[in-house]
Amino acid sequence: RGGRGGAPGGAPAVLGAAQIAGTWRMTIDSPQGAQSVSATFTQNGTSFSGKVTGLPTGDAEISNGRVDGNKASWSLALSFGAQSFNLDFNGDITGNRMTGSVALGPMGNAPFTGEKAP
Repeated sequence: RGGRGGAPGGAPAVLGAAQIAGTWRMTIDSPQGAQSVSATFTQNGTSFSGKVTGLPTGDAEISNGRVDGNKASWSLALSFGAQSFNLDFNGDITGNRMTGSVALGPMGNAPFTGEKAP
């Protein structure tokens, strides 16, 4: 289907919302060292969903994904042994790059960086 101004996949384009859709290579600078992960986001307007792979606890589905201007936030629910906790991400998107911080549950906060795959 043709047309102008629409986003791929039939989702409406939202003026002012950063385009987070796609695959991102990300590095989390955790207290245990740098952790490289891959995040795949599917955007629908100002909300998004997806999956993060490469975590020590296994793959995790994204919840509460939101984009507001160039700001993005999302959560991951993780289980490690008998313990469950959320990772809460807050990032700033500039073009194909993202920087921000992630709340690591009982381990405090850590910075992260990301680059969108071409």
